[in-house]
Amino acid sequence: MSELIELAPWLAAVVIVVSVVVFIATKVVPVVRKFSRFLDDVLGAPPRLGMARRLSLMERVASIESVIVGTPASPGVTARPGLDARVALIEHEVTTNHGTSLKDAVKRTEERVTRVTGDVEKVRMNLHEHITESEPIRQQVNDLHAKYTKE
Repeated sequence: MSELIELAPWLAAVVIVVSVVVFIATKVVPVVRKFSRFLDDVLGAPPRLGMARRLSLMERVASIESVIVGTPASPGVTARPGLDARVALIEHEVTTNHGTSLKDAVKRTEERVTRVTGDVEKVRMNLHEHITESEPIRQQVNDLHAKYTKE
């Protein structure tokens, strides 16, 4: 029993050391994992089983810059204008500019549709008046038809 009493402080020390190591590991491992993911984002990562290659930060920035600045023409590949040029083209089409933009065409179409709608309404009213005014004549024609078809 005295041997057990002599070993107790050592066992307690081992248990405390293991507990401290486990505690530190549970706190440090997530931080190390986050740092590893950060490094993969900055440096890139090769393809792994089930995962595509991960571009490095600088490669991603370069691809963004090529979209913003545009890419020049090369043999077999047409040039692609930059974002500023494409936005300017869109802006040109959605801003009135005395007849050549898409917005001007839409305005002209809307005005013509409004005019045609008014003309159609006038024709409808004239047709209604014509039908109302021709009702007595229609009745006379029906009477004559009935009179001469009986004989």
